Amino acid sequence: MGEICQETYECDSVVSESTSESSSESENTLTCSIVLNEGNTYSSEEAFIFAVKTYAKQQGFQVRLGKSEKNAAGLIRKRTIICNREGSPKKTSSGSKRRNRASQRCNCQFMARASLNSSNGLWYLILVRLEHNHSMVSESSRRFMSEKRTIPSEEEFSNVVTWMYDDLYNFIYQKEEMKREFDSNDFVKELEHLKSQDNEFCYEVLINPETNELQQAIWIFPEQKMNYCRFCDVVFFKNG
Repeated sequence: MGEICQETYECDSVVSESTSESSSESENTLTCSIVLNEGNTYSSEEAFIFAVKTYAKQQGFQVRLGKSEKNAAGLIRKRTIICNREGSPKKTSSGSKRRNRASQRCNCQFMARASLNSSNGLWYLILVRLEHNHSMVSESSRRFMSEKRTIPSEEEFSNVVTWMYDDLYNFIYQKEEMKREFDSNDFVKELEHLKSQDNEFCYEVLINPETNELQQAIWIFPEQKMNYCRFCDVVFFKNG
């Protein structure tokens, strides 16, 4: 069996920001390609987690924290990271208030496990399975991955809105969970506000007059019109 290559990773040495004018792209620019090999060492648990998350971003999938083991002092000594699509879809009852959307879980077996060496304080990658049973997200579509579909708190009620559909959908859902009044009428008012700020902004909605349920919505920003004229293509998402 060949010699195992050992590399120690530091959190601040994996990713650096580009000086490009596009800040959203520069923050995700990777300066090196992460390789997960059994025997790799990391300076801390955080460095291990960061390295695996960076690897996942490079490959086009997402991960989440799995099981951990603690020592007698209650400190974590082993950490497992799994693919976000590990496990089976959960069964929901007919009266459940959970969002009605298809589960992404498909029993993916990807896994990375590291263990703390108490003698030197380093974390060692002791087990890794790199195989997936699903396709990877293409680089052009990674902006739509769930971890990126969030609205910063300082932008939730700002006057400049360039959210994608899932951003707004998640925002409304979160406010509902917090018992805030933000229904389909509020959503339409937000679209009307955008129209009042920029006449080139276009939208159409279909609301059930009996249930006040927002059934369909479509909108387009001026820059998206320009992109359509340039690329002659469109991407849309259907929820529900």
